[in-house]
Amino acid sequence: DVEPGDYQVWLNDLIPPGLLPLYFFDAEQLSALASPEDHDGSLREIFYRLLGIDLVERLQADLDYYTRSHGGGGPGTDQLATEVAEQQAAVDKLDVQLHELQIEAEKLGAKRDGLESELEKQELRLASEGGAYAAQRPILQERLTTIQSEVELISNQLRDLCAELLPFTLAPDLCRILSKRLVQEAELHRRQIAGDLWREKTSRFETVLLGDDFWRGIDLSPDIRRDLVQKLIHTIQEAENSDASVEKPLIHQIAEAEHEQLQEWITKVLYSIPQQVRELGERLRQLQDEKEHIADNLKKAPDDDALLPIRNEISELESSIEALDQQRVALDKRIESTQLQLDGEQRQLQSVIDDLEAAQASERRLALTERSKLVLRTYKDALTRQ
Repeated sequence: DVEPGDYQVWLNDLIPPGLLPLYFFDAEQLSALASPEDHDGSLREIFYRLLGIDLVERLQADLDYYTRSHGGGGPGTDQLATEVAEQQAAVDKLDVQLHELQIEAEKLGAKRDGLESELEKQELRLASEGGAYAAQRPILQERLTTIQSEVELISNQLRDLCAELLPFTLAPDLCRILSKRLVQEAELHRRQIAGDLWREKTSRFETVLLGDDFWRGIDLSPDIRRDLVQKLIHTIQEAENSDASVEKPLIHQIAEAEHEQLQEWITKVLYSIPQQVRELGERLRQLQDEKEHIADNLKKAPDDDALLPIRNEISELESSIEALDQQRVALDKRIESTQLQLDGEQRQLQSVIDDLEAAQASERRLALTERSKLVLRTYKDALTRQ
């Protein structure tokens, strides 16, 4: 009642694995047992498997395979030890070179610091002798020329204002009175024009009222109509004459465009021109103060001949510092190149050390393998005898 797929499981539970070769044979094994040449070997293999000796043989075969696969092909420990020594010597040599370059760089740095200190002393000496003012002499002279040009420009602007509207700013009250009078006369002029127009209209109105067509349909005698028209016209004329009686006479007989021009000039006199003059005056005072300050600085500037030795000393120190900087740049490049070489040699040394350690470990493992093989051979002989 066992399923075909469970045959192997059933057999494994029924018969121990060591006894399987004694119970089950295939055609090839039957042929080997029947052959006189293979009979002893086949029986020996069967009984070795039955007694568990085949496990010892399998371990021996595995150790032989391990010895063959790990027993050679690479450099030996002696060769690797020689390579480690050579690589260590190269690393030590580069390390010494790098240390010497670093010492040289420190010497250059100390020398540069000394030159920098001496340069500061000479610059202080130059400053105490007025060198700062002497160095600024061309700039101060150029600025003085610019200031003089701007002063002349502002002076010309003030002169132009004096020739135009500036004098009227001295009488602002009169300008305000004139402006007010011009406004009144402009209004009076408009009223006169309106009065002339009104009188013209009144004359036409009177003509219409005196005509018969206006009174058609109204029952009034001609005398009454005439009296009514005269009274009405008289009343209108009296109202016009009363308005005209309070008006002042025109003093400035000018056109409207001229009136606007005068008002514009008065506005400039009262507001814009005083502000412009104040700004120009303030700027002129600033330029005068700066001009005096520049003149004082020019007086403090010594002659170039007196400062020439100090400047020559400063120039030589700057040249020496520049030469040291160039040497330091070249030295830094050499230090960087040496450091890169040292890093590469150190990596190569570590790689060779790793190979040596791996080879030494492999040799230890191979030695243990050979000892294990001897133990297994002794164990197999004792087990076979038992």
